[in-house]
Amino acid sequence: MKKNKGQKSRDRIIEVAIKLLSEKGYSNTSAQEIADICGISQTTIFYHFKNKKILFSEILNYVIQTNRNIFETLDIEQTDAFERLILLLKANIQWCWQYPEQTKIVLFLFSFAAADNEAKILATKTIDKGRELVVEQLQAIDILNHEKDPLAVDELAIIIQQYVNAVMFQMLAREDSEQVFKSFNENVRTYLNRLIFLKY
Repeated sequence: MKKNKGQKSRDRIIEVAIKLLSEKGYSNTSAQEIADICGISQTTIFYHFKNKKILFSEILNYVIQTNRNIFETLDIEQTDAFERLILLLKANIQWCWQYPEQTKIVLFLFSFAAADNEAKILATKTIDKGRELVVEQLQAIDILNHEKDPLAVDELAIIIQQYVNAVMFQMLAREDSEQVFKSFNENVRTYLNRLIFLKY
């Protein structure tokens, strides 16, 4: 679908804002700086986004959609639910690897959530959206027919989501991020087998 001029302008503002926010943080990034890099006026920014908080909210929507696009482009129709869950987690880590600046935006949101109620609402929605995808795959896995008692689906989803978040944080924070990325891809199947099916 071809984007109109207004949508192209919005996307350009968002992309520049992501880059600046990831480098300088929320407080140190100004609308004027975003406008200067985009070659537009501040008025144009505030035409598209009423204020900085709304801009950040739209950035978050853009980031989440980019994340989902990676998973949605995978050929998953012929795979079973367990394989789809693995692909979902790998897609999240691939997104972090490809778009570290976007991953930092999510980290900023979680940081703001500790002190700002609006950010807390946004953070909760973001976490819940991610968890819904994990729950969807878990519900399709025939866990209940295995010998040992499985954890409840919601509990499993929380543990899996925390695992993926921890890997992403390490990829951003550690000097050996490539090794973290590689290790995850090599071990995620074993981890999920042990967690879901209690196979040790």
